Amino acid sequence: MIIEHLYLNAFGRFKDQHLDFSAQPCRLHLVFGPNESGKTTSLRAIGDLLFGIPNSTIDNYLHPNAKMRVGATLITADGSRLSFLRRKARKDPLRDLDDNAVVAPEQLERVLGGISREAFFNQFGLTYEALRQGGEEVKRSEGHLGEILFAAGAGVSQMSEIASQLTSDLKGIFVPNGKKPPVNELISTLRRTASELRDQAVPTRRFNELQQAIEEATEQAEEFSQQHRSLEKQRKRNQAIVEALAIINEWDEVCRQLDELKGVKELDADFAPKSQATQLELKNSQDRLQADKDRMDQKQQDRQSCHFDQAVIDQSEPIEKLYGEFTLRNQRQADVEQSEAKLQQLAADLVQQLTGLQIPARQPDDVAALLTQADQLTVTIARNELTDRVRSHQADWQAQQKAETDHREATRHMEDCQLQLTETPDDQGGLRLDIVLREIGASAVLLDSESERLQRCQSVTSQCQKLLRQLNLPQFSVSEVVKLPLPTDEQVQSLESQIKDSEKRLQQERLKLEGSQARQEEVRLQLDELRRESQVPTQQDLQSARQERDETVNGLVTVAADQLVPAVDQVRQKINSADVVIDRMRADQEAVTTCSMLQDDLDDLAKKIQEQQQCVDRAIETTDQVTKKWDALWSERSIDAQSPAKMKQWLGTFADLLSKHDELQSAEQEHQTVLRQIQDATLRLTDVIEVSEANQQPGESGDPDRIRQQFQVIYDQAQEQNVVLSEIRDQRKTRQAALQQAEADLTKKSQDLDQANRGWKQWQQGWQEALDALAVGLSDAAQAAIGALKPEAMLQHLEQRDLVQSTAEQIRSTQQAIANLQLQVQHYDQQVTKLAGLLLGQAEQPVSELIRALKSSLDQSLEQQRRSKVLDQEIKQLEQALAKGSDEVREGTNQLEALCKQAEVAGPDDLDKVARQAQQKRKAIDSHDQLRRHLQSLAADLSVDEFVQHVHAADVDQVRASIDQLADEMELLKPQKDRALEERGARLTERDAIQGDRGAADLKQDYELQLSKLRDLTADYAKLSIAQRLLKQTLEHYRSEHQSPILALACSAFAKLTEGRYQGLVPGEDSKGNPVLYGHRGGDDEWVPMGKMSVGTADAVFLALRIASIEHQLGSGVVMPVVIDDCLVQLDDQRAGAALQVLADLATQTQVILFTHHQHLLDLAGSTLNADQFHTHVL
Repeated sequence: MIIEHLYLNAFGRFKDQHLDFSAQPCRLHLVFGPNESGKTTSLRAIGDLLFGIPNSTIDNYLHPNAKMRVGATLITADGSRLSFLRRKARKDPLRDLDDNAVVAPEQLERVLGGISREAFFNQFGLTYEALRQGGEEVKRSEGHLGEILFAAGAGVSQMSEIASQLTSDLKGIFVPNGKKPPVNELISTLRRTASELRDQAVPTRRFNELQQAIEEATEQAEEFSQQHRSLEKQRKRNQAIVEALAIINEWDEVCRQLDELKGVKELDADFAPKSQATQLELKNSQDRLQADKDRMDQKQQDRQSCHFDQAVIDQSEPIEKLYGEFTLRNQRQADVEQSEAKLQQLAADLVQQLTGLQIPARQPDDVAALLTQADQLTVTIARNELTDRVRSHQADWQAQQKAETDHREATRHMEDCQLQLTETPDDQGGLRLDIVLREIGASAVLLDSESERLQRCQSVTSQCQKLLRQLNLPQFSVSEVVKLPLPTDEQVQSLESQIKDSEKRLQQERLKLEGSQARQEEVRLQLDELRRESQVPTQQDLQSARQERDETVNGLVTVAADQLVPAVDQVRQKINSADVVIDRMRADQEAVTTCSMLQDDLDDLAKKIQEQQQCVDRAIETTDQVTKKWDALWSERSIDAQSPAKMKQWLGTFADLLSKHDELQSAEQEHQTVLRQIQDATLRLTDVIEVSEANQQPGESGDPDRIRQQFQVIYDQAQEQNVVLSEIRDQRKTRQAALQQAEADLTKKSQDLDQANRGWKQWQQGWQEALDALAVGLSDAAQAAIGALKPEAMLQHLEQRDLVQSTAEQIRSTQQAIANLQLQVQHYDQQVTKLAGLLLGQAEQPVSELIRALKSSLDQSLEQQRRSKVLDQEIKQLEQALAKGSDEVREGTNQLEALCKQAEVAGPDDLDKVARQAQQKRKAIDSHDQLRRHLQSLAADLSVDEFVQHVHAADVDQVRASIDQLADEMELLKPQKDRALEERGARLTERDAIQGDRGAADLKQDYELQLSKLRDLTADYAKLSIAQRLLKQTLEHYRSEHQSPILALACSAFAKLTEGRYQGLVPGEDSKGNPVLYGHRGGDDEWVPMGKMSVGTADAVFLALRIASIEHQLGSGVVMPVVIDDCLVQLDDQRAGAALQVLADLATQTQVILFTHHQHLLDLAGSTLNADQFHTHVL
């Protein structure tokens, strides 16, 4: 889709504004407008045009909602055009450009392809804010390839923030092994509540009795309520009967009227006025028809009396033209007379002018001879050339004199310069010294460089010693420490991982053990407390009682006869003791069960604690073994082992020491290099200057101070000698340059002299040729006068000749004008005479009388013709009126017959009676319907007819007494219901009191509430987890599908946007194996991470990927205009120009519309792009 034209007819501040976007083939359009000119309004207009004007629009401040119009002409994918206007309306918002016909919304929907407003501006729009956020997203995501590609393709620039927010929200709900998040807290609370529920026990029998009493009281209260509702229903029905008795008589009367009017035809309410209007209109139509017939007869009589001359009318145009030109003809005749007088005066002036030039002139009457003499004075040479020669006479002569003087001065100056140069000594040895000093440069630079490198060596050495002390290896030097064989990273990481795993496992086992021990102590306390409170015998007590009983019974076999009775009593006592234990256990079965369960828990916890203690011991043993391996790994290398964390810091310090040692070696090498440069410079200076023997001894290689001192002394001597030699060289160069300039000046002056001599000679020759040309054909006296002319008088002579030529030309012009005027007058007279003879039969009268007669005849004929046409038109109109009147009479008659047929009457005279009866029946029906609705509202569940029968059969007094009786019965039921509710409340209070302050019901309610909250939070956690996983899968899918084509397109754009500092974008992996994006810097062959790029470069990455994503969509057949809102405002001119070039390349594939309020961006486009690559629009 391409926007070919945008019409801002009535939108925002715009009225009848048109933007033409039809230019091709490059569709880059720059829309410029200063602040408050409507740039942002134009942007909103595109969105509202394509997707609808919102209800809460802000662009209706000038044009009301009903008048708002924005339109366009779109070019679709198949090349067809869709033109429409959008208005702010719910129904038929799309219309054609003339605002006459409706355009189907489906046509625009097919062009848009189902894209929404938000998706359009995200995928095909770009603003400065979006570009800035996109650059921040590039840096913030640290090059995560899926996030960057999706953000650039979908126009969503907060992908990393969304991912971080999802992770934060998940941690805000639940964290494994955490305590503070809501889910973790709810799990702990649920465990405590479940424990409290187990600890709470409600007396079952009394609770059940109260529960049954509550249910019985509830049922009794509901029964009273049901009786109350039944009585209320009967009372309302009796009240409806009393109310219906007031209108029942009216109901009966209306029903009687309907029976009487049963045979009357039902007609509409407007039938009577319609019938009356039809009859009246028919009467008026018949009257108008008769009046039109009378007027027709009169008009036909008037038409027959009109007569006119058609031949005169046919010649109306030439007659009108000749009559209009009659005044001009008389004026021309007067002009002929004036021109003849002027001709005589011009001839006299020409005679006088020829005499002033010493030429004998003819008489003024002989005009032809005078013109011949004037023609002999015509200047045959170029007038401008002669004038220039006169004016250049003095200048050429003065130039020739000045050239001779300048040549003499130049010759004398050159001789003086030659003499000065021969007196200046020549120096060749100082040049070599100057070259050496230039190559060496300033001595302070070399000495400062050596001093800086020496200080750097000292500083790095100090840093190495400090790091050595931090490593706590006093037995080694720095050079020895850097050679120590350290363990490999694999060994360190392996043992560190083992230590962490063993310590973590030990901690976990200890936490498990401590939890079990705490649970054991908690269960033991609960068991002891339960036993103290209930004194419930245990299973051991029961077993002991049974065992004593059985032993006593078995002992009866060996009891003597005299001891049998006491033995039987003892057996009976033992049996009773066992039965008492059983009865007590049965009575408190719940307590017994709880004690048994707690005892089982204690036994299980004891076994579990024993197993966990064994796991703790094994974990301690494993930790000790791994720790010993860790100590041995470092002690083998004479290093005191510490914890892995501290040893990691130690290794970092050691790595710093290695780096500083390498830096120290590099600094020492640089220092030696600078010292060698100083020594080489000293030797070079010694070769080219003379120095004392003390300074000729080179410094020792190990004594930098001696090397620096010797260099400074020799350098100072060389500088002093160079200053002296330089002054000599400069003086000689100056004099050589002066001699060369003098020679060049002399050559120039010689050329100027030759040119001046030639110019003066040429002027003299040209002057003589001009005088000869002026004297051709003149008398001897005139020729002699011309030959004596001086250059100063030549201009006046030429002016006199020009005056003669001007006067001659005026004479010729006047003669021609007289001839033309006479010819025009003669032609006019011939035309008038011819027409008069043809039309009037008169040709001998004066022309003035003939033209007036022709005009009078034409006016009379035209007036008669006009009157006949008017009458013809009126007759035609009357014929149409008669036809229309006949149609109206016929139509009125048909309508009246239709009304009679509708009313089922024989003729129009019966219509009024039938209309009155229909109106009475209609009123009766309306009253019947109104009363029926009222009775239906009173009848409730009965039909109207049944209810009316009840009303007719009812006794008013009896019904009213029944109402009072029902009210009394309802009052009696109310206290009974209240007592039942009070009984229910009392039983509820007693039940709650039995349960206590934290009864099982409250705990159960809390438990269910907490469980509900846990379900809600778990559902939220699941939704967030699914959203996080879907986001990752979506980003990975988008990356795998679009990585190759988009990066291939983005590389070229990124290289242009960075002006070649980067060659492109390359995919890679981070330390965790995740796909990331790097910038490829060509000069250093370096891969630059996104997080290390500058803000401007990150913006360029996002812009390149956005453009590449759009190009990729274009390749898949999705063509939409790209709308940009001032996204280049923060770029410098170089990058902004590169961005414009990239957009121009994109505009060869689709339309790009860039809105801006910066004039310099248009200037930049003009200097960066070709004229056919962009198009400018001004708001």
